[in-house]
Amino acid sequence: MNVMNKLHKNLPGATFKKPKKIIKASVCSSGYYPTDSCKAEKAKIYTDYFVSGSYLCPSEKNPCPVHVATPTPVPPGPEGNGNGNKNNGNG
Repeated sequence: MNVMNKLHKNLPGATFKKPKKIIKASVCSSGYYPTDSCKAEKAKIYTDYFVSGSYLCPSEKNPCPVHVATPTPVPPGPEGNGNGNKNNGNG
């Protein structure tokens, strides 16, 4: 048993009232507000306490720029001009 446990053995537990400005918020492992892309890429999402309105508090106004949805490339058409239309040599 460590010293602090011995000293506090017979003392009542302390109580703490959370200030109203302290909120729980989810944050991506990148430190930004998590998006669907974060979840799709299986990024770690943490829940922590923040001061509401502070620059460190994750917000929808500042979404994660690291985990971004990438559009699926469209394969070229049968004759390879990239837009699915046949290139008949007329222009």
